[in-house]
Amino acid sequence: MEAQVLYVDHAGHPAPLSLCYHATASRLLSSSIEHRAPPSTTTEVDSAYCPQCLTFHDAASALMLGRCPKPHCRSCPLCEAVLSIAILDDDDDTNESSSTTVCLYKCGYCQWTSQACGIVSTTTEPSESLDKTAIAALTEALGESLETRLSQDNAAPKDHVGTMIEEWRKQAKEEERRKRHGGIALAPSRGSAAKQGRPDSWSMETLEQQLKDRKEQQIVTSNAARLTMGTVKETAISSVSPEQIARQSVLSPKLPMTADELLPIPIALRAKKSRRCRAELAAGRPGILVKPKPNPLEGDSSLRSGHGQWWKKDSSAIHAVPRVRVVRDGSNFEGNHVFLLKVKNPTLGPVRLRFHKPNESVSLAASDIQHSSNGSIVLDQVTCDSIGQHKVTAQMHATCTQNLAPTESVELDPVEDAFLELGRGRNNDPVQVQTWMPRKGTSEGIQFLEQQRDSAWFQLVVTHPSSPMAYETNGKTLPIHLNALSLQLQVEVGNNSWESSLIKPKPPAEGEKHDFVSLDLILVW
Repeated sequence: MEAQVLYVDHAGHPAPLSLCYHATASRLLSSSIEHRAPPSTTTEVDSAYCPQCLTFHDAASALMLGRCPKPHCRSCPLCEAVLSIAILDDDDDTNESSSTTVCLYKCGYCQWTSQACGIVSTTTEPSESLDKTAIAALTEALGESLETRLSQDNAAPKDHVGTMIEEWRKQAKEEERRKRHGGIALAPSRGSAAKQGRPDSWSMETLEQQLKDRKEQQIVTSNAARLTMGTVKETAISSVSPEQIARQSVLSPKLPMTADELLPIPIALRAKKSRRCRAELAAGRPGILVKPKPNPLEGDSSLRSGHGQWWKKDSSAIHAVPRVRVVRDGSNFEGNHVFLLKVKNPTLGPVRLRFHKPNESVSLAASDIQHSSNGSIVLDQVTCDSIGQHKVTAQMHATCTQNLAPTESVELDPVEDAFLELGRGRNNDPVQVQTWMPRKGTSEGIQFLEQQRDSAWFQLVVTHPSSPMAYETNGKTLPIHLNALSLQLQVEVGNNSWESSLIKPKPPAEGEKHDFVSLDLILVW
């Protein structure tokens, strides 16, 4: 695994910079890490859209619908591929004088068609003469055919539930009637026994015959149920998978037992969420980090304006916070580990920054740490890759960077557009960076190497930590293969530095000439 640099949000969760956010005029970072408590952000659904037809709905409508209501937005019940609508000539039509055209759902991947479950719409017009209006009418009729089938499948469960409610209501009335008469069960009215098929006299012979008949009926019923369930189970296993049955449950409580009972599934809507910083909300500010546009096509090049403007607001940290990454690292064979760090300015204004030793105790969330066998802190299943969501476990070495002296402040130029450099040839790194390698005789600490336009390079040398230990989790002892150390990046605010952050400068701390915003970093290797 390559060495990674993680940023610690205000809730104490280490995360890659691509998962972090920087609220306007805030000195804190937030992240989208939600599987660990407490989260640093909160989300709310603004709207939802269909990924197939790109029709969007507001939050209230999306909550009621859940899935796209259009008849042509359906997925295959077998392979979940998007279904297309096919208009074919009916091959089974024996009457040559009047041909029939069939409209049905068809999967282009597994070749499944809705003709297997009887969901079709027909017309007597030949397929060659159909215009757009006729095709639209056939499509609507196909959707109505599916809705009719669903209403028929859902009618029986609804009637059953209604019958159960009615029986419970009758029992409640009978219990209330019994209580009004002092808890004594009332005798049935005359003739009720004959109506219900009960004998008028309760003789021993009659009771014995009833018990005998009841036992025989129970034996016959149990044998028939056993045979039926066995047949149904074998049919279900051979033709319908559990995943397919689960997908059908969103349509009807009736479980399909054969492939012919599988129905097309409406495509689920996708939510568009806005994200807010919890620390900003607690301070009484909006704290909006991400605010999407309701129309999923806004920002697309197919529209006349607004190309590339996908969000109403996007406070992703990759656009505002200097990015630190490890270019190369290795051992210098003197018990030290050496890192070549690169810092890049992503903003359109100059930024002055420096590295500093971390605080005595980096405030990590309790849900992100464990303790190893020697009592040191262990980062437990921390996300280090925003794309693959790769999680790692690493042992923290707090003593590696406790005595680091702060580096000199380095000013980075505004970011340059990468596309403007395409025609000018390759922008090479400085010679000192190209020829860099871990060498003997390098002293511990962090020092500035080179600066070029919007980038700067630093060299970090730390004492090589002892071999990772083991830690216990859920009653199991697991080995640790990675190491981690903490570092602090300090960005100067004011004096034409980091103006895009809109942070108001404060009086400098004691012994400092300028105001700095401190960002805690975790380096994992």
